[in-house]
Amino acid sequence: MTFWENFERICALRKTSPSACVKKLGLSPSKVTYWHNGSLPKEEIIGQLAELLKVSKSDFFAEEEKPFAEATSDDEQDILDLFRKLDRKQKHEFMAMVYQYDREVQRGDSAQKIG
Repeated sequence: MTFWENFERICALRKTSPSACVKKLGLSPSKVTYWHNGSLPKEEIIGQLAELLKVSKSDFFAEEEKPFAEATSDDEQDILDLFRKLDRKQKHEFMAMVYQYDREVQRGDSAQKIG
């Protein structure tokens, strides 16, 4: 698959369009036409597109279609970023709290603690 085919498919999966991505990055709308006609973006732009669409740079050059993870919300990304900053012991403690909270939700106990 070409860069364009992958880019177009990734955009569709993310419920956006190549034009919308170009606009969000502040690039000229003509970039869409160039890429559609076979030109490749600079590596820096590919990195920005990957970040925007929450995929890896290599996903734009995949030979075959592959499923992509669902895009994360801002809240999910914040949690992930915080989690990645923790050391191994802190990650273990954090996960223990998450599992405990999940058990409480399953039992219906969490509403009392939150409210």
